[in-house]
Order: sequence, then structure tokens, then C-alpha cells
Amino acid sequence: MKAAALASSIRIPPKPEILMEISREVESQNPDMARIATVLKRDVTLYGAILRLVNSPSLGLARNVTSIDRAIMLLGLVRIAQIVQVTTLQNQLGKAMQLNRFWDTAAEVADIMSTLAQQFTGLSTEEAYTVGMFHDFGIPLMMQAFPDYKALLQQANQSSVMCLAAEETDRYGFNHYDVGYELGKIWCVPDSVNHAIRFQPHIDDLFADKIAVDDDETVKAFSALLDIAKEISGTYRKLWRTEDDSDLTSVNPLSLQYFGIEHADFIELREDYLHRLDRQSSVKVAR
Repeated sequence: MKAAALASSIRIPPKPEILMEISREVESQNPDMARIATVLKRDVTLYGAILRLVNSPSLGLARNVTSIDRAIMLLGLVRIAQIVQVTTLQNQLGKAMQLNRFWDTAAEVADIMSTLAQQFTGLSTEEAYTVGMFHDFGIPLMMQAFPDYKALLQQANQSSVMCLAAEETDRYGFNHYDVGYELGKIWCVPDSVNHAIRFQPHIDDLFADKIAVDDDETVKAFSALLDIAKEISGTYRKLWRTEDDSDLTSVNPLSLQYFGIEHADFIELREDYLHRLDRQSSVKVAR
């Protein structure tokens, strides 16, 4: 789907000035940390988002960080740029849409993606985090553009990724993965990240080499990690509502095969991550 065709139906938000300022510093040979801190201090929402992350249970710091300069040093410039990217997009989409659960799930998948990337690959954990955070960002844009889209999502709640993409394409001429891909291009998301987002409904074709992309092994690795991370996150949220902890899984066998993970080993891996999520949730409540 061409960007122009999407733009006729959906307003894809442009890359904001503050993100461009941060990106310029991050990509420069000698980033000016003081300049970055000054830019961030101008925006109370970004300031708060960065301090929330650096003080989150997942980092496990002994003392709370209250200085934005210290937070930048601890998180690193790439993660700071990601926070700015995600937070500004959230602001542009507006809080009136009541998407708290959507943002929470995205952050959860992103955290799992980052940890899995460190565990199974030598790929950038920051880019893996971006895949997880942006993997469904086409959804709120579709919700803004089409009044009936939320109902379609509810009806397709238990549908596979392929079925949902097909239903969306049949109704609107494109799907939210296409929209996420176009957003990623505008916001300068790395190609390997963006392709992993776009090809979620076509993971079988990707692994069968029916889709030709640059750096295809990185795209395959990110796609497999995303599939696994979504399964873990989905199982965790399902367990909030039921006591079902069966060995059944919706993860694509090709994703496990890519990393040489047997089904029984995946069940054990998933259990380990579910316990981690429980511990993080307990720490968050305690705070």
C-alpha cells in the first residue's frame, strides 16, 4: 500500500520537532548531553516519562533518580530517543482514546523483546525494544480514522494475525500493519525494525524466503522474537482472567525453529518470563 493512498484515509502524524532535535544529537559524532537535557526539560511529559522508566522495577535501581541528566546517562541516548518517539506519538494520538491497556501491552512486549534479543541474539536490544513498542502502532491510527474499527477489533479478538490483517484489508483496503510501516518510514524507524512490523501477517512467507528484503536475517530474527514476545505477553494477560496454564501456544513453530527452541523448552521459557512479569508487577504495586 502506497503512502499516498494511506494518507487519503489516515492522517499519519509527522515527525515532531522535539524528536528531530533529539535525533540530530543522537546521530551526531559528538552528542551534546547538556543540549539533550535542556530540550527534554522543556517538555514536562517527556521529562516525566524518562524519570518513570529509569525508576521502573525492571531497572531495579537502589535509589530513585530525580535528575534528567543522570537519567540520560543511565538509559543511554538510543533509549532516550525511543522514549521521546513513543511519548510524542502517544500525545499526538491523544489521551481521550483511553488506550492505557494498549500502551501497557506495547511496553510489556517491548521489554520482553529486548530481553529475548539479549538472550538469543547479538542484535541491538534497543532496536528489539522498538519493534515491540511499535508493533501495533497502526491500531490507534486506524481507530482515529474509522469509527467502526474498534468494533472490528472486538469481533476479531481471538483471530490470528493473518485473519485480522485479511479482515482489515477487505474492509479498508489496507491493514494496521501497513499503517505502522508507513508511520515507521516517516518517523525514521530502522528498515529491519520496520519490516518486522509490516510482515507480521506474512511470517510464513518471510521464513520461506518468499519475501525479499535487505538484511533479511535480522528481519527474520526480529519477527521471530516479536512472535514469541507477543505469545508470552498474551498468555500473561490471559492468566489474569483464567487459571488456564496449559501447554497450548499460538506461537508460530517457525519462530521457535529459527532459534532452535523445542516446544517443551519454550513452555519452560514462557513460564520463566511469566514469573518475571509477576515479580515486576508485585514490585510496582509495592511502590
